[in-house]
Amino acid sequence: ANIRRIGGISGFMLSQEPGVAPTRIHGPKFVRAYLEFLRPFADAELGEVKYPGTVIEQSWESGSYKDAAFTINYIPMQHFEPGEDAFKPVKNLDERESVAYIIETNPCLRSIDMLKIMKHKVPKGPLIGKLKAGESIILPDGRKVTPEDVYTDEEDPAQLKDSKVLIIDAVTMPQLNRFMASPTIQPYFTGSSKLDYIVHLTKPEIFDTELYQTFSSKFDTSKTTQIIANGTGAPDPHLESVYRLQAGHSMIDSNFFPTLWPNFEGIINGESSKITDSKGRIFARPLQRYVLRGPPRTWIEECQIDIRPETNVITTKVINDNVKEGTFGQMKHMFGPKISEVLTKLRVIFMTHTHQDHTNGLITLLQERQKAYEMAENKEEIHPLVVVSCIDLTKLFEENGLLAAIPDITVSACKVNHTSDAEKWDTICSTLPDQEAEPFPKIIFFGTSSATPSKYRNVT
Repeated sequence: ANIRRIGGISGFMLSQEPGVAPTRIHGPKFVRAYLEFLRPFADAELGEVKYPGTVIEQSWESGSYKDAAFTINYIPMQHFEPGEDAFKPVKNLDERESVAYIIETNPCLRSIDMLKIMKHKVPKGPLIGKLKAGESIILPDGRKVTPEDVYTDEEDPAQLKDSKVLIIDAVTMPQLNRFMASPTIQPYFTGSSKLDYIVHLTKPEIFDTELYQTFSSKFDTSKTTQIIANGTGAPDPHLESVYRLQAGHSMIDSNFFPTLWPNFEGIINGESSKITDSKGRIFARPLQRYVLRGPPRTWIEECQIDIRPETNVITTKVINDNVKEGTFGQMKHMFGPKISEVLTKLRVIFMTHTHQDHTNGLITLLQERQKAYEMAENKEEIHPLVVVSCIDLTKLFEENGLLAAIPDITVSACKVNHTSDAEKWDTICSTLPDQEAEPFPKIIFFGTSSATPSKYRNVT
């Protein structure tokens, strides 16, 4: 239930039309709890947001799932060490379960040929639906029409027939050990069952291990197509017009409009040849995750990064950044290989409200900083990161294994008429105006009595 895997589900649910069929979520139990957690501040000004559709949680504990299109078998990946007789109860992020999936396509119903429908004079309405479902019908004039009478003569070549797909995202080595020991995967190791596709979502740190490569090498590339979709593939631009536009602007002022990096002068289309590694595995080319910027710039010693919501404060040598889902990507393309060093220099992050775009961006930033800390050689010199946010985020920090890394600090706050979880802080920082919030007399009171230096105070 990594934030990058589940962060978009809430937005998808909010975009549904009322009355849609229930959305079935397959995965760890935390996913539905996460959606419920977001409801108070997903995008509502007053009260809690209500999803137009309903959610059905499909747990691996209920056994395999089957509908008209797919049969899904689950491989739970709890904490497991080779030689252990039982699985241990887990409480921290490193030991929390993930789920791998083996998805098998069921025989598809043949398509209805509408010309044949017209030929047999089948009226519009539920009778056509019955034919699509494989049922024979009796027309008002007494004639019987069977599905075979109106099916297309040729099958759709785009349909996946009799295919099995494995999707795996092992977060830790103990999870990988659990996967390798699962009875569900053993027939595919021995060759008694065949996988047509394997989709590797596993992060590079685990994917590159000897054990994972041993698992991958068990499958013949001529029989099983393996797709690496963990972000290590070379990114493709999603459209070339950005480059043409930037090139024109660069002719006006190359400093203000630097050439985009990496350089690209081609045409974007679907004819590009696939990129494979030395073992014939295909690198997925993601839809551009981050907007491309110019060449990486360090600026390590020249500036600080102060991550807050939108404000009007402009202070010398301070980058005032609004935390959203693209924040880490923007920082990555600005600082390039120095991004880990920059992340370890973060001191405080202020969150005035917890709209979903801010919340997802915050969790991503904290996870990347934690990764940077673990790789740092000077851990004793890195200051703890203080996150000033609404108390309701504590549960989300805990579920993502971030709570232990954040000091527990209490500051005074005042309520703001924005979302149900919007606040302003006093004592540690000056009261800063939220451009999305309405003016509120208490903000002025708290800002006036703030203990911070007046040159940083900006009160409306």
